[in-house]
Amino acid sequence: MKKNEKVSISKKILAGALVFTFTLATGQKVYAVAYNSEEDYKNLGVRFWEDEKPGVDFYINATSKYLLKEVPNPTFGSTSGDWSVFSLSRGMYLGADYLNDIPADYFSNYIAEVEHEVMTNKKLGDPKLTDIDRIIYSLTPLNYNIHSVSPNQTDLTLKISESFPLVRKQGINSPIWTLLAINSGEYKLHPNSNGDTNWNTEAKMIHYILDREIEKGIVNGGGWALMDSKPDADITAMTIQSLAPYYLSEEKFNQTGIEDSHHITYKDLKVAVERGIAKLSNLQQAHGGFSSFKASNSESTAQVIVALTEMGINPKSVNVPLTTINQTVSFVTEGAVRDGVKTNNMVDALLSFWDNTKLNPETGYAGFRHVTEGNDGGGGAGTGTNGMASDQATYALIAYDRFMTGQARLQNLMDQKTTPYKSFKAKPVNLTYDINGMTDVKSSSYLASSKIKTDTNPPKGKIFKNWNSKQDGSGVSYKAGDILSMPKENITLYGQYDYQKYGLSLNSNDGKITATIPTTFTVDDTILLPTEETIQKDGFAFDGWYTTSDFKGNPIKQINKGTTENITLYAKWIGTDYLKVINSINNIGEVTLEKENKIKEARTDFDNLDKEQQNRVTNLNTLVAAEAKLKELFEAATEEEKINAAVKAVETSINEIGEVTLASQNSIEKARKEFNDLGANQNRVNPSLVQKLNDAEVTLSNLQISSVEQNIQAIGKEVTLDSKYKIESARNYYNKLSDIQKPLVKNYKELEAAEIQLKKLEEEAAEEARVNALLKSVSDAIQAIGTVNLYDDSETRIQFARHKLDNLEMKVKALVPKEEIDTLENSEKEYKRLLTDRNERVQAVETSITAIETVTADSVSKIENARKLYDALSDQEKPLVKNSADLIKAEKELEIVKKVKQVEILIDSIGTVASENREKIVKADKAFNDLGQHKERVSSTHKKALEMNKNSLKLADDIKKFDVSHINADSKSSIDNLNKRASVLSKHLSKDETNKLKTINSKLELARKNEEAQLKLATNLINSLVLGDKSKENQVTNGANHVGATKKARLELAKVTSSYGKSLPDYHQSEMRLIEAEGRVKAIEEVITKIDNLPEISQLKPKDSRLVNEINNLFNQLAKVEQNEVTNRQVLADAKSQLSKAGSRYGSNKSSNAPSSRKPASNKRVSTKAVSKRKPLPKTGETTQNYITSLGVAMLGSLFFWKKKEEKDSLL
Repeated sequence: MKKNEKVSISKKILAGALVFTFTLATGQKVYAVAYNSEEDYKNLGVRFWEDEKPGVDFYINATSKYLLKEVPNPTFGSTSGDWSVFSLSRGMYLGADYLNDIPADYFSNYIAEVEHEVMTNKKLGDPKLTDIDRIIYSLTPLNYNIHSVSPNQTDLTLKISESFPLVRKQGINSPIWTLLAINSGEYKLHPNSNGDTNWNTEAKMIHYILDREIEKGIVNGGGWALMDSKPDADITAMTIQSLAPYYLSEEKFNQTGIEDSHHITYKDLKVAVERGIAKLSNLQQAHGGFSSFKASNSESTAQVIVALTEMGINPKSVNVPLTTINQTVSFVTEGAVRDGVKTNNMVDALLSFWDNTKLNPETGYAGFRHVTEGNDGGGGAGTGTNGMASDQATYALIAYDRFMTGQARLQNLMDQKTTPYKSFKAKPVNLTYDINGMTDVKSSSYLASSKIKTDTNPPKGKIFKNWNSKQDGSGVSYKAGDILSMPKENITLYGQYDYQKYGLSLNSNDGKITATIPTTFTVDDTILLPTEETIQKDGFAFDGWYTTSDFKGNPIKQINKGTTENITLYAKWIGTDYLKVINSINNIGEVTLEKENKIKEARTDFDNLDKEQQNRVTNLNTLVAAEAKLKELFEAATEEEKINAAVKAVETSINEIGEVTLASQNSIEKARKEFNDLGANQNRVNPSLVQKLNDAEVTLSNLQISSVEQNIQAIGKEVTLDSKYKIESARNYYNKLSDIQKPLVKNYKELEAAEIQLKKLEEEAAEEARVNALLKSVSDAIQAIGTVNLYDDSETRIQFARHKLDNLEMKVKALVPKEEIDTLENSEKEYKRLLTDRNERVQAVETSITAIETVTADSVSKIENARKLYDALSDQEKPLVKNSADLIKAEKELEIVKKVKQVEILIDSIGTVASENREKIVKADKAFNDLGQHKERVSSTHKKALEMNKNSLKLADDIKKFDVSHINADSKSSIDNLNKRASVLSKHLSKDETNKLKTINSKLELARKNEEAQLKLATNLINSLVLGDKSKENQVTNGANHVGATKKARLELAKVTSSYGKSLPDYHQSEMRLIEAEGRVKAIEEVITKIDNLPEISQLKPKDSRLVNEINNLFNQLAKVEQNEVTNRQVLADAKSQLSKAGSRYGSNKSSNAPSSRKPASNKRVSTKAVSKRKPLPKTGETTQNYITSLGVAMLGSLFFWKKKEEKDSLL
């Protein structure tokens, strides 16, 4: 490089440094919370499969979605355009979910924008050749032909080949990106066919880059920078990227010819590259990242990741051997904390700039920051997500993932150069919900955010708890409503359930259950119910459990497995008195009068039984028979026999009392009753037996009192709820005592005390049951809330649970578990959050629609953003948007604006030569006409341009269709029309069309010259005519044929056929002269005709003299030269002579100039027409009149012809 060039560039760099220094000085301090990729993923609001840490693919997808959101309409430019397109296209190999978000026309619209820029920007690449490099970079992965960028078929490789000085204009940045651009698609620079010393080559660019290495001779030197002072991580990394293809392939290096042209060897290049890698290792910060202008930033770190992966080096390598310079470096540090996050490698350091605070779990997009702490460089990036940072971080992570998964390098675009970008699709994956073997498959895609559903139809008897990655519940659990980032493979979630508990209530109907029976059960439980061994009731036999209190249906013995409802059962009791009746009947024995009381007692006992017990008395027939037999005996017995029998029966009953026990009560009471019934006959009873009865009654009374005391004593000192049966039993026995017996019970007060204590315990138990019931009702209400949703009855369930809780007494409310209160409050917060989020989403949509205002071409992003926000709403949310109709209206308006814009783009894309752009013109015209009533929206400039192109195409077609072989002098008007249009549209004609138009004009000129020559020939002939020329009318030329000359002149003049020829002045003069001559020819031919019509000479009669005389008069009116043209004038002379001979009267009438008499020359006769067909000769003077008339008609005809010709030409 020349010295003055160095100075110039140095000045520019110095100026740039000053600007940057000023910017740095005014930059703002920013503080944000860096993202910890090792821990913070757990709190993103997004779950990952098996709770594994997400890979870089997750961040690539999230940031790609961010780019699509922020750059909905990519345009030409380094921001909001080319690099976003590049990142989105280079990440397509992943098959990530963001591919589903790319609009169908996203890339085609971008291509159209680039084509428009290439066509309209005449200075594209000057002064910034990197613009072209960037276009090549972005178009290549879209398999676009960069050698023919429409509509001008611009070859971008030619642009970067033509001028090395232009490459140097941007300093080192331009050759770096130009080398990257040509190697991205294995493109070649155009050869220098003209020996241009300024022509660009790979060798020149490599030499330029290597020549600017910093501190080449120092061991720790190396690296590159925009400024000549210190190596810069960004520029060093980008330089290594550009030199990587030559470092990795000696053959490629040799193909540049740099060793011959610049004396740079392959080793020289390797040394420089390896020194650069070593310098990057030295520049790496303790936390693993890189900085520029004293600020640790994402972009510098991203460029180093790309550089190392392009070199085939893992950015997380501990040992990187640099064999050419005999060094080993590491890119893993001991680690350091930056902004609260500790990292030790550049990949994790780059991820720390990811703005997780902006992550929307459901849509899954979030970008990268420029910085998170320190000085932002004055660019205003601050702590917010930054477009440029997101672009570079995205393709850096793509570079890393491509390296780790064995894909083509980021900057080797050959894998997409020939692959249609539309063939890349998001990888489909399925999320299967398994509910006890029943499956529900939901289709999704790799890295999509999938909202986990709830099981609204759990298995019978179970409550849905959560989902689990393992069927047995030992895996990772996922709640309904969780957002899951879908992995690459199909996955299955297994439903996990808690048992629904059902209540079991046993109504013993005053029976005592001694078995322990649970009060709740689940669907899988089987519960055996108490039987007669474990439930008792004095005086009754257990007869089974029934589901209704009226004991309808069949009794049940157990709660079967599969039961899913609360159960209340009722114990059925059957009294045992029927057994006593059976025994009484069996004890009757032989029927005698003495058995009267037994038989009657048995009947009484039977009649006192209820119907069911009576049916159980199996020996009723024996009783009936005994009653019949007793009746017979009474009827047969005397009164004394009856009395004796009664006395004996009493004595028997007293003797049957036996040893007195509590069970003897019925026997004693029976004996007493029978004794009392004897009345006056009581003295017949044996006194000792009477005393025995009395003693038995005293003993029984004492036993009863003692039994009551024992029952009271059995209650015990500690009264519990379980003491109820004993207390009730003691009270029951006490109440059966007589009023005389009751005061004799010594421990009665203990019974009263026990009853008081039992009542208190029952009241406490009832209160506890009431409290528990209230607590259970609250708990059930809270549990019933389930997953909170705005669009089911969640609000009602929450309000019901809140109502239940708030209506509790303070002492009861204090017993509600904190977990349940937290659940309710969290549900309320969640509902409020959902409601707020929904309202914010709705409000955001309404605001975005309001922001559209007047729809223009610049409204695309606003409308698309509003539509995207609206479509993101649920079906339930969309009706809440008050101004949704305005969005639809705006979209319709935008469609019109887009169509208008598209028409204008189509018009702009039309090239110069119309016929070569026929399809584009037709397409643009159709698109324009399709606008219908909206045509007027197209700018007047574009409308004029379209009309001009249509006219140009019509002109080209007219020229093409013009038949050159039929061009004559009359073609002038149509050719003049072509020339007139071509004078305005000539630059839009092709070379062939221009040449043909020249040919057409040449042929026209030739045709006109031919016509003029023909007219000149005819004019000369006419001018030489004698006939009609008074100056020559007396000339007589022997042998001349003036009539023939006149006719020949007419034939030659008739060859002037064009309107052009007839418009020439000579033509009119010649025509008039010729008409005059033709008038004389007519007069001559009239005379000849009349002479021909004369009778044969020999047949002439005197009466023919008048005819001959008239002919002679006509002949005499001819000039001498004309008379000489009357070829049969001799016949006239002969006729006159013949008539003279026939009568003297002709003699007196002879004309002085009559032809002399000659012999008839019958052989000269031309015609022998019949006399009857002769026409009378005109009167003298008529011939002249006819001549004038003919001349006038001819002139008028000529004028009429030319008038019509002019009208026709004007129409053409």
